[in-house]
Amino acid sequence: MVEERNRPAKALLYWIGGTLIGWSLAGGLLLLVQVLFPAFSGPALFIVLLLPGVAQWLLLRRLLGIGPFWIATAPLATIAFVGILISVPVTLWETVDSEASATLAGIYAILGALLGLLQWLALRRQLRAAWVWVAASIVGIAAGFALALFTDLVNRSGLGTYVAVVLIYAATTGLALAWLMSQPARTPSAGFIAA
Repeated sequence: MVEERNRPAKALLYWIGGTLIGWSLAGGLLLLVQVLFPAFSGPALFIVLLLPGVAQWLLLRRLLGIGPFWIATAPLATIAFVGILISVPVTLWETVDSEASATLAGIYAILGALLGLLQWLALRRQLRAAWVWVAASIVGIAAGFALALFTDLVNRSGLGTYVAVVLIYAATTGLALAWLMSQPARTPSAGFIAA
């Protein structure tokens, strides 16, 4: 009984720890690749993006039985995000203030939506109201970038921006995970609900 009550709190702490470890390893490895092998920085990004997924999946497979698809969600979301950005016509970028903080935070909200949607595919069968995960991913990434943009941190420190975004994303999605874990479990007799 006590263990069940502590489960969401443990999930929150483990999630934040795992996410911070994964993104710290990814950031450090990417910086190392940029210094030692600058020509491989672009392709290395997609490989390095597997690290946070591995760290998160190691936790989620024990908590919820999530499959290894989770590991690929960050690289897949990034590929889709880049595809969306390069498909936007130049004339559209000229009509909006593409340097405005709100515009940039909104653009990164798209990344959060893509990441959240891919991860929702893995969570929806184990957790009721898994759609909350999509909202938490959007808010986490957009709020992190908004903080960095509105405080001008992005112009003072790339590392500071990275840390701010990762911390806010980890906290937001961690709170969502804890809340989702506190909800009644999905039962097989309830049938499939896409929400």
